[in-house]
Amino acid sequence: MKKMVDSKERHGNLVKKEVLFETALTAPKMTEDESKDVMSYINMRFRERTFDNYEYKEVRDALEEEAYTYELCTENKELLELWDDIEGAIDMHKYA
Repeated sequence: MKKMVDSKERHGNLVKKEVLFETALTAPKMTEDESKDVMSYINMRFRERTFDNYEYKEVRDALEEEAYTYELCTENKELLELWDDIEGAIDMHKYA
């Protein structure tokens, strides 16, 4: 069985101290019609993809073709760099 913690046992207990909390301004109350109007406006902006005036693209998983194409590009880049190194070495020996 759990032991109940007594307020006397707590360190730094604020129960009997006067504490001032800063409060934020509360939003004005909206009627049901106003709430529906706001929600329809938000839905329209999402459908148009203009929410917050920034267009967005949906996140989707990469297709295998795209991943394969990317791999080919990086492999081709490595091959081209290797080819450039070989040509540079040949030119150095040719003109040395």
